[in-house]
Amino acid sequence: MLAGPPGSGSPMHKDPWVYSSWNASLVGSKRWILFPPDIPRVVLHPPQQGIVGSFFTALGLPGYRSAADFMDEVLPTLREGGLGHVEVLQCPGEVVAFPAGWWHAVVNLDATIAVTESFGEPCNLEAIVRTLSEGNLKAFAEVLLAENRQSLESRIGSSGPVA
Repeated sequence: MLAGPPGSGSPMHKDPWVYSSWNASLVGSKRWILFPPDIPRVVLHPPQQGIVGSFFTALGLPGYRSAADFMDEVLPTLREGGLGHVEVLQCPGEVVAFPAGWWHAVVNLDATIAVTESFGEPCNLEAIVRTLSEGNLKAFAEVLLAENRQSLESRIGSSGPVA
């Protein structure tokens, strides 16, 4: 469950570990911007100028902006680029869902309460395991593989064991 005041939200990002996600707004409206997975990070996070840009660059976050700043400062230029983005106004009682790997930012237009979940889809299992392993979560990857070994083997046939 998430709750936030007007103007709060999440900056442009991809959900970790190749998860898909959904968000159901119970109270309040949200503005979502989504971009396809193949858009390079640098396009969505262009460097900021001035002291604010220098500060975030020093922190290792060049181009960081809040979701509201992204929509005001970066989105107008990106709209002209035909990058395949999607803009959604989510009202109470509506659900926004998106597949793994999609960039997204959201701004709460009102005080909001929402329920959200990220989940791994079987079709992304190999990528999820690889991402977990690369992110120092190898123990979780091994549990996931063990729990899904039979499913994986049935998908690839009897061509051999699953690593």
